[in-house]
Amino acid sequence: MLLISFQLLQLLPGLCIPGKPWASCFITFQLIPMLTLLKYVEGRSWKPWTWHIIRSRVEPNFQRVPCLKSLSLSYISISALDLSILLSTCPKIEKLELVNLDIAMSDAQVTVELSSPTLKSIYVEAINLDKFILEADTIECLHSKDFTLELFELIGKGTLKHFKMDAVSVIHLDIGDTVENLEIVDISNYTIIWPKFYQIISRSSKLRRLRLWDVVFDAEDEMADIETIAVCFPQLSNLALSYDWRDGVFGLQGSSHLENVIVLELGWTVINDLFSHWGEGLLKRCPSVRKLVIHGIVSETNTDEECQMLANFTSAMIELMRR
Repeated sequence: MLLISFQLLQLLPGLCIPGKPWASCFITFQLIPMLTLLKYVEGRSWKPWTWHIIRSRVEPNFQRVPCLKSLSLSYISISALDLSILLSTCPKIEKLELVNLDIAMSDAQVTVELSSPTLKSIYVEAINLDKFILEADTIECLHSKDFTLELFELIGKGTLKHFKMDAVSVIHLDIGDTVENLEIVDISNYTIIWPKFYQIISRSSKLRRLRLWDVVFDAEDEMADIETIAVCFPQLSNLALSYDWRDGVFGLQGSSHLENVIVLELGWTVINDLFSHWGEGLLKRCPSVRKLVIHGIVSETNTDEECQMLANFTSAMIELMRR
């Protein structure tokens, strides 16, 4: 891997070793027009190429980059249209990372529409948008983090395997018919409308890992239904659940077992008897568990009542782990 600055850019033609193409090339540059960079890429035997562009302003002057497979854009300013065009100039692109982009606005709403028939993985973080629409027929991994959207839409052909959202707020989430081959769903720091979310992933019968961590349910009478999870995801082997707790709500209705779950992770935000009862009930529904991980926060105890609650809770957790 080479890290190429402005001074080294002029030396690129002489750095290529005949017969030994580079596996990747990370490029960091300041205020270099895109055309200047592309004229060194076009026609070269270096493949596959990886660009890492950070802290710059992309000047839209595009040529095709037939060998580029991985592109990372970080802390740059670019319009939604130019970003779409840039992606279209990479016919073999497989991995795309967009971090903290400044998307230039052409109207009242910021809408990004991207399309790639070869894209397999996309990571999007800290981007201010109204709508994000991605059309990718071969997408396998979708990871989004730390941004707010009105609409997130994925158009694909059922190849998605890994779906992860962390601290993302989406009013309308639509991943369409891309969920049949989902194997991993990881949702954290997110407000869930359980019926809608379940409707999205309910056809994912191949699901092996489900993580709902630090999630908040939109309605008081909602919580992840363990019975539904057990019935719809028979291949589930890893289950991780952490909620904001409310009195009297456990989500343990039904009697179906999670027969294939071997790793179980549980978390809490408030120490009380509800968690220990819920954890015990869930553990009984997972007869094949080999590894139990319990996460939690123990705040400072000031009163006799709080100390007694902590003692009871600790005893309950030890007893739970013994089972």
